Amino acid sequence: MENAAINALFLNLLKAAIWDRQADATLFRDLDEETWKRIFRLARRQSVSALIADKILSLPQECLPPREQNAALVSHMEQTRARNLKMM
Repeated sequence: MENAAINALFLNLLKAAIWDRQADATLFRDLDEETWKRIFRLARRQSVSALIADKILSLPQECLPPREQNAALVSHMEQTRARNLKMM
């Protein structure tokens, strides 16, 4: 998948997170593992990985990344939450 398409998917998730809306699930059907990795890599570079992970995990079951990546997303969100609580 081209960078422009990855960016569009990332921005759809980010916009949904910022505005507290649902992401367009139809865009995320049948994505391969590498595409999901690239989306999450971009989220990390932009320091919004917890926001993106939260929106990814809110997608319908048929649009979710592979199970191993789901587990990694949940773990990352929990680590971020724990770090944020320590700062309070």
